[in-house]
Amino acid sequence: MDENTISPEIIEKYGRPINTKSELSSALNEEILLDPRSPKADQTHYQSLGFQCVCTAEMHPMNGDYRVKLVLSAKGERFLYNCIGSGTYIFFQVKAKWLVNHYCSPIWVVQGDLFDKNISEILKKHRNYNDINI
Repeated sequence: MDENTISPEIIEKYGRPINTKSELSSALNEEILLDPRSPKADQTHYQSLGFQCVCTAEMHPMNGDYRVKLVLSAKGERFLYNCIGSGTYIFFQVKAKWLVNHYCSPIWVVQGDLFDKNISEILKKHRNYNDINI
């Protein structure tokens, strides 16, 4: 992503862009990743919740959209999705307004090439790698 086109509005809408391996490693190492079989890693209870993606002005639903795939979950209701259409990965947190109204708050976004090239090495060095059983 071109850093000259990044504005506060873009960051608020899509999350902070990650452009290097070290930024990606730092971002992932800040998280406590969850085993995909863990009930806390399950996103299906967010039936009608969606998140904003860089591929389109529309939102992707967290469930039932063939264009996106859950990749990782982290403690604190945080999820990493891969958008197949745009080739990007979007990391966001589900938050609540007034205890019942949930919404997705973007944290960061990374291009698929950078993620795919480095994720294996980064995860092997992650502090709770043995817990996630990927």
